[in-house]
Amino acid sequence: MNILQATVFYFLYAALFILSLCPMRLLYICSRLLSGCMYHIVGYRRDVVIQNISRSFPHLRYNQVKDISRAFYNNLSDNFVEIFKSISAPPSRWQQKVVFKDFDIITRHISEGRTVLAGLGHMTNWEILNILPKVKGIPVTAVYQTQSSTVMDRLMATIRSRFGMRLITSKDIARHLLSPNARTGLYLFIADQCPVYSREDEKIRFLHQSTQVFNGLEKIAQKVKAEVVYLKLTRLKRGLYEVACQPLDAPGDSAGKGRLTTAYARQLEQNIMEQPEGWLWTHKRWKR
Repeated sequence: MNILQATVFYFLYAALFILSLCPMRLLYICSRLLSGCMYHIVGYRRDVVIQNISRSFPHLRYNQVKDISRAFYNNLSDNFVEIFKSISAPPSRWQQKVVFKDFDIITRHISEGRTVLAGLGHMTNWEILNILPKVKGIPVTAVYQTQSSTVMDRLMATIRSRFGMRLITSKDIARHLLSPNARTGLYLFIADQCPVYSREDEKIRFLHQSTQVFNGLEKIAQKVKAEVVYLKLTRLKRGLYEVACQPLDAPGDSAGKGRLTTAYARQLEQNIMEQPEGWLWTHKRWKR
């Protein structure tokens, strides 16, 4: 990061920190204004959102698709202001926003010296998981894609690591876990976006469409003999979320190729069907 980029970073972080000091009620009002602007005025990827929802739920009428679309933009704008608030909010307040369910599965594996890989999707406000190390007292590492903007990459890394979350890039995670110095803990994989490369043997039926999928979670789990779970994120009400741990296939069994990846996809699909407005529909998931 050069001097100019560093200056922009500190200015932007300071501005967001000041914004985060506003009462949550005021930030939620700003959220509704932002949502209306994105949907009605700017039309931020509105066509992509409506097309994705229509194809994923072909039984819905157009008015129902539009209702889900508007609810999605409300959820997305809430995510933004909640992320801003987390910059200055004390841990005790942030952890009140999350209810953890069946997490003893993970803590038990870690206490026994096992590595746990958690697959999840871009559901509700996935950034709430930043509080995990503080709440559960376990080492947690998030696998992420670096952003093209150096400033934004550092900004998001600063926000995500505030409560003790460790970060590692997707291109480095396999080498890290296979090294003798890898630490036991929980590793978070968000694996629901479109892969860079397309292969016919890595497609499944997902949300009524032929869908290219990442299989890195399965490959890594098999190589390091890790336990694998799915983290189901649900929005209970505005500002309150539930994170439920659901075991997937054990990597040591005789599961055929792709079984773990398919199991993850089915859990994610069910998660989306139960709360469709919560998924990140702006992503061009089926561009290949």
